[in-house]
Amino acid sequence: MYAIRDLLELDNDGPQGLNVAVALVDSGVDFSHPDLCTACLPENSQSFLICRELFDEDGHGSHLAGIIAGSGAVEASFTGVAPKCVVHSLRVHRKGQSFDADNAAAAVLEAIRLKADIINLSSGLVADGKPPWIWSDRLTDLEKAIERAIDAGILCVVAAGNSGPAAGSISVPAGLPRVLSVGSVEWDSRLSQHSSRGPFRRSAVLSRRSERYCAVSGPTIHQRRTEFAKPDLVCFGEQIASARASSSELGEPGEQYIPLGGTSQATAAVTGLATRALSHLRSAGADLGDNAGTTLRSLLISSTILPPRVDRMEYGFGVLSWPKLKDNISLYLSDENYASTIRRMVPLQVLG
Repeated sequence: MYAIRDLLELDNDGPQGLNVAVALVDSGVDFSHPDLCTACLPENSQSFLICRELFDEDGHGSHLAGIIAGSGAVEASFTGVAPKCVVHSLRVHRKGQSFDADNAAAAVLEAIRLKADIINLSSGLVADGKPPWIWSDRLTDLEKAIERAIDAGILCVVAAGNSGPAAGSISVPAGLPRVLSVGSVEWDSRLSQHSSRGPFRRSAVLSRRSERYCAVSGPTIHQRRTEFAKPDLVCFGEQIASARASSSELGEPGEQYIPLGGTSQATAAVTGLATRALSHLRSAGADLGDNAGTTLRSLLISSTILPPRVDRMEYGFGVLSWPKLKDNISLYLSDENYASTIRRMVPLQVLG
């Protein structure tokens, strides 16, 4: 198993997430875990389940929280990416329960109310049938909530999904143009087999159907169709060691860390890097423009490295690099022309 800080080549410089709030929309958090009890507090958290309980019986949310903000109290080498940030745990699903988009929409709206800076959403909707999928261009309530969050200046980091290797397998809401959608790579930057691929397709034809949201399997609609190149970028996400929830069936009883992998873990790593970047910029008094989330998204996308001879529908703009991001943060703070360019950027890949 791998320590995420080693894979990302992180250092201990800078504020490491200080004064940044992350909303983790997932299965909850184990607040008793020594690595999570500093950044993740019950009073900062909420459950959107009928039971209203906050604890994480699944283990997925705790693992992501450890990647984002784990303190490394048990094992320093497994410290999270941004250990000084605050994590709002917004619990939207439990063990054995399918993804509930209504709960997630309510959690996103709560994140806006809480004035979160970044939202991490590592779950999504998949269509029936095998990809490629074509989605209705009528937005779901979850997508509408995310659009509101983006308008409020929040960076929304969303997992592309684990429905690869087929093309056209991006989940909803990762296909939204303004979210930062994340795929997964192995330790050596090879694309994970299961990481969802683009393009993400929408069709106005499907909007005339009566379903609340709908998608079809296969390239059957050729008119009035829009395609986006997704994911936006990729990051390390396989066999990442992070916090194990004590009530989880994952791993062995008594273990403090377990290795898990997927676009969920890659998304948490990107959220951590975004948190560190925002903390650096704020501590230096940087001007982030009219929409801090959009500026941060552009800065992250500009800090990728695209390996040679790879498919943009698999890697997006490339592998997110902390050394390059750190250099770009310094450039943003020292060169107003560069900063102005980043603030004006709209890095969307619309194919047609």
